Amino acid sequence: MYEFKVEGMTCGGCTAGINKALKAFDPQSVLTADLATQIVRVQSEKGREEISNAIQGAGFPVLEAKTVS
Repeated sequence: MYEFKVEGMTCGGCTAGINKALKAFDPQSVLTADLATQIVRVQSEKGREEISNAIQGAGFPVLEAKTVS
């Protein structure tokens, strides 16, 4: 599982946009988001860099990315 600090994620629409971008390249990915902390957790077979690129491609800068248990 990966954890991303995402700048500008403030509403459910933002989360939906990120989720749509992730599902486009990994339909099996599972996303959970905490709007208060702007943290997105993603479980995916894809790599951290690929997921980060998808989030940024959806228009949200990734400030930090790390692997978590």
